[in-house]
Amino acid sequence: MEKPLSNGEIRRLGKAMKLGPLVNSEQEALRELASFWNYQRTEIELSIKSHLSEIEHEFSYRVKNLNTILQKMNRTTINLDDMRDVVGIRVVIDGDLNFQELVVNLLESHLAGNKPRRINRLRKPMFGYRAIHLEVQFHGGPVEIQIRTALQHQWAMLSERAVGILGPQIKYEDSDEFSGIRSGLSELSVLIMDFENSKFSDTLEATTNYRSQITKLIDDLDLLIQQGKD
Repeated sequence: MEKPLSNGEIRRLGKAMKLGPLVNSEQEALRELASFWNYQRTEIELSIKSHLSEIEHEFSYRVKNLNTILQKMNRTTINLDDMRDVVGIRVVIDGDLNFQELVVNLLESHLAGNKPRRINRLRKPMFGYRAIHLEVQFHGGPVEIQIRTALQHQWAMLSERAVGILGPQIKYEDSDEFSGIRSGLSELSVLIMDFENSKFSDTLEATTNYRSQITKLIDDLDLLIQQGKD
């Protein structure tokens, strides 16, 4: 199955979504595009799972729902045809940064024919988010693959929980509201980065101390997020 619409058609469809409501022909085009996204997800899932079958990892996937896509287009200047992460695959590994690099290299090699582009969020975190992403072309359309360590994933899930409970302003708006949660997430991101960079060079005592600090900060943030909801 190949992409049912050209980039220009997808762009026009995205603009129509923002204006709304869609006419019948636009609704049909959107259904075809959504079917293609699900096909991409299924095919790349099979490909990656097979290639990583001997590596212990957690695997998940998602196709952004239409409300999330529309919110992103309204929040930013990005057009639908430029959106690289509608289809997303996530690989979480229980290992250090070297193992993460190994898994990324394996996937880059496996998907060499799909024009992989590496985005290193370890060097340039986004709102505290750290991971390595691969963007690939799969059956004519983009797919995003996220490769995270367990701690990077734990941070991301806590951040998503905050957004889910308190709203996207927790991440995107620089206001005094929820500043404690934002600063806490930033502090946790740096702490995890320091821990991962020194994990196998420090003493056991230092490693244990890092773990304790990370666990306490996660618990404190979880409580702050819940209090923010109440």
